[in-house]
Amino acid sequence: VTMLNENLNFNLKGENQFDLKYYARIITSHLQTQGCTLVLGQQKQKIKHLIQILSVLTLPEDLKKSQFICDKYTPGLVLQGVVTSIEDNELYKELLKYGASTTIVQLDKKLVSRTAPNQFALHFKYLLNEIKSQENKIGLEWNLIKEPATFVYEALEKIWEMDLHLQKAMLRQYLRVWYRKAITLIKYLEAKSFDSLFQDIPLIRQDLKLAQEADFYTLLGLAEKLIPGIWALLAADPFIIEQRYLALFEDF
Repeated sequence: VTMLNENLNFNLKGENQFDLKYYARIITSHLQTQGCTLVLGQQKQKIKHLIQILSVLTLPEDLKKSQFICDKYTPGLVLQGVVTSIEDNELYKELLKYGASTTIVQLDKKLVSRTAPNQFALHFKYLLNEIKSQENKIGLEWNLIKEPATFVYEALEKIWEMDLHLQKAMLRQYLRVWYRKAITLIKYLEAKSFDSLFQDIPLIRQDLKLAQEADFYTLLGLAEKLIPGIWALLAADPFIIEQRYLALFEDF
């Protein structure tokens, strides 16, 4: 068993054919799901290479709950790889039961998807569906991440051109910049009343230069890591929003 730590070797150019946009999509989803990612594939080396990259964008306390290769999906791990070529509907059910929003990377198909950001609402809907029918057809290709966040792609473009010994440090520096921007988003939300919050979101996105939907949701994922509940407030089920709003903002 190899658990992860901050001293992993890092090489963005570990593959001969490095697809910047594909890896930008993976990182975008990884940040949207607060660093919780499951990597599936048939080749251990490719799984390890991706996890090495994602580990740089994962908090140290979460790396202690992560693992390169598992025999099967292990609930409770933050970042993990599983050697499999099977599209297993049972695996997705396990992800839903776990309850944490998770990125699923299928390396062999170059697909990136994630469970719903509002995982609690989905969790209950899943249980209701299970009561009604034993054949839940939700699959691993649901909720695909088709476009990367602009700022993630632009960062990877710059890092790609750098010397190997600079890449890891620069990626961590970019992560710090993105977290600072997430704090700015939180400060904006602190200053807004509930009645005007949703009308003000376009202005907030404009001020923070979050033109693309992926940009906004990625920054929202980082804000969620800092203050759990932000995503439910802005991007989830309205019923959850009503229930959590007062408690959330009392804690600010």
